[in-house]
Amino acid sequence: MMVRSTFGEYRINRIVAAPALADGSTDPDVVEETPDHIALIARSRSAKFAGTTLYGEAGLPGLVLVDQGRPVCAAHFADRLEYDRDSTWPLAEDGIALIDIATDEEARGRGFAPRVIAEATRRYSAKRQPLIAFIWWNNHPSLNAFRKAGWRVIGTSIEFFLFGKWRGLRFRH
Repeated sequence: MMVRSTFGEYRINRIVAAPALADGSTDPDVVEETPDHIALIARSRSAKFAGTTLYGEAGLPGLVLVDQGRPVCAAHFADRLEYDRDSTWPLAEDGIALIDIATDEEARGRGFAPRVIAEATRRYSAKRQPLIAFIWWNNHPSLNAFRKAGWRVIGTSIEFFLFGKWRGLRFRH
């Protein structure tokens, strides 16, 4: 691709934000991630889903959707102290970033990701913490999952790795 040959590493992300308020009902199948969930996810045949264990093992808070006794979708979050993507989009002092969400390949297409995103919205809205996420610009399944959960695109971030550092351009929508 011409961009990669000209600039080297690059990232183009859509920035999405949770609605300010969400209804108070909760999803009983979406629970806080435990070490038992992490162990089960690590055994997944889905490489992307198994890879989410890195976040849980690092101590980042996570939510999992449990279907028939096994976790099938997981999301992980970072607060200001754990967030390392200011070049992508700055995080508010009291903000939370949904930094990763993945669904086991065998469970895709069943609406699990929007349920986890909606539950995260309810939980963090109740604490009055703004919640954002960044999504690769053409990851349409992920963008659709966030839209179904009521999130909206608030910006676009274009970053290049130049002279040993990520440098970014941010555009609010």
